Amino acid sequence: MLWHWLGNSGFIGFLGFIRWYLGIMAIMKGSQMLGSNPAPAFASARTIAIMQIVNIINCDMVNLTLGIITLVFLSDPEVREHLRSQGVET
Repeated sequence: MLWHWLGNSGFIGFLGFIRWYLGIMAIMKGSQMLGSNPAPAFASARTIAIMQIVNIINCDMVNLTLGIITLVFLSDPEVREHLRSQGVET
């Protein structure tokens, strides 16, 4: 029963753990981005967006859409310049 709840939540069973890992990473980094020193957490924003897109293997259309939108926003020149001014490598 526990395996069904944790691992079989996705389309391919074992790969359902990717969903859990993505959720934990996104919450940790997102809360750091809201803190007093957000610059280090923004360095992993592209990685999290790619993980959202990869989550399509679990038939997760919401994360696919959000991952694409995040990558589009991160590639905007104005956003890149702002992140560089904050000391974040883009």
